Amino acid sequence: MTGDAAGRLTADDNLFLVMERVVDLPVVNQVVWRLESDVDADLVNRLGDGLRAGRLSRLAVRTAGPTRDLWRFTPDAGVVATSELQVRPGGEGDWARTQLEAPVDSVAGPSWRLTAAPTSDGRVLVSLVFSHVVADGGAILAAVDEAVRGCPRPLDVDGGRPVADALSLSRATVSAARELFRNRGPSAAREPRPTADDVPFTCPTIAVTVDSDLFDATARGADGTPNTLFVALVLGVLERSGRVATGDAVQINLPVSTRGEDDLRSNASSAATADVTVSDDRYDDLSELRASCKAAYVRRERDVDPFVSTVVVAQALPDAVVRRLAAGAGTPLCLASALGDLPSSFATLGGATTGPVAMRSTTVGASAAQLAAAGGGVSAWSSRTPGVVTLCFAGLDPLAIPDRQRITDLVLGELERWDLPAQVWLD
Repeated sequence: MTGDAAGRLTADDNLFLVMERVVDLPVVNQVVWRLESDVDADLVNRLGDGLRAGRLSRLAVRTAGPTRDLWRFTPDAGVVATSELQVRPGGEGDWARTQLEAPVDSVAGPSWRLTAAPTSDGRVLVSLVFSHVVADGGAILAAVDEAVRGCPRPLDVDGGRPVADALSLSRATVSAARELFRNRGPSAAREPRPTADDVPFTCPTIAVTVDSDLFDATARGADGTPNTLFVALVLGVLERSGRVATGDAVQINLPVSTRGEDDLRSNASSAATADVTVSDDRYDDLSELRASCKAAYVRRERDVDPFVSTVVVAQALPDAVVRRLAAGAGTPLCLASALGDLPSSFATLGGATTGPVAMRSTTVGASAAQLAAAGGGVSAWSSRTPGVVTLCFAGLDPLAIPDRQRITDLVLGELERWDLPAQVWLD
């Protein structure tokens, strides 16, 4: 996707921009690699040069309206830094969290940060932190792959034709408003949530690795697929947290990529929503959960999601109006994002071997009170490299999952329930 379509923010991009700039719930993504020592500072700097020259190096330019905000391509959008200070074994989590908490800003920059440090046992840690405004999982896979292969694709920015864009946005807004009216239903009252202290809170996360053959065999043994087993694990962690119980109806968000060939969009995904009733039956038989997920994908293809229409309408509104409309907006109770097999270029960063790769998305800079009010629960991501499934979980509820020890206990307890030995490598 080139030209004006790539030169202006899409409705999905705008959603994350609103969360960052208007609602003060910025969503930040991070990829962490643990690789062998052949990935040195020179290789990381070359990777950074490739990212600076490619699709990731963009910043958003706010417009006064009634046009969409613009993208600005600039090699100065990102920061690259390597360190000679060694990270001790067991300190990977603290190091990665420090990188995650360094500020990123999709408008003022930097919108992404690439950092690396050696470990005292002869390996290398690499972190890529980026605002969700500038890239989703699919975009970062493409950006890194292109940089490693030496064929970065810069954004083809065309900021012209504001009148045409205003007309296009008006038509899209009218169409979306019609869909909202046509599909409107009674508003579901949100469950009142306990309050939390108004103090800064970084969502606790954990990344574990599981043998892929054992993971797949466990899924087959319960009449499921690896993706279904992953969804079951996320649901189990949510149940263990106390947010849901047996018999409760739960909606599980299942992100789906809509990215096509030559697609330079920052965000190109939608979500299927699986309607599930919590039951211990899933530990023996995943077929019902599998059917619920399949039905969710069918509905996503068939139906118009009112939320999508709402996002389009919001793009035509000034920040002050969006801020009022977004009051009380929530975060997912349960989200399971299966990224599948990672390309070799992405998993190795151009080195000779593959190590574990953790991908996570969380809010940074929000308060515990904000997150508790948003009603989120558990989000998780799975990815695969040769012989290994990497699972990364984030707790979005500061009351039910207040710290790293709690998320660790929940995840390891659920994996043990499935007889899945796991290695914790990032917490």
